[in-house]
Amino acid sequence: MSHSDDRHLPEDSMQIGAGSVGNGKPSRPMSPKIKSVTIGPMPKGLMDPMPSVTAKFEDGTERKLFHFYPDELKFQESEFLGLTESEAHALRHSKDMAYLKSP
Repeated sequence: MSHSDDRHLPEDSMQIGAGSVGNGKPSRPMSPKIKSVTIGPMPKGLMDPMPSVTAKFEDGTERKLFHFYPDELKFQESEFLGLTESEAHALRHSKDMAYLKSP
């Protein structure tokens, strides 16, 4: 595209600066990584609530990520260390899909 064609593009599409990546789009802040995880409590009876995975992040926040059925999925704290929240959800999804596809 020649400079004469640049007049047809929105002005902000041609500028790349702080807060953007090489494609001209604003960059997203880095997602904090998980530094510790609590899994549980495990149910003792049929009517007990399902266990949850709660993560503490590098930025000091703590969030409950999800609940799961312990007779279907198994997790270890070490699997989550260093992951972002979205990567932790992807881990749960992949284990869930593997369980559903198993005979």
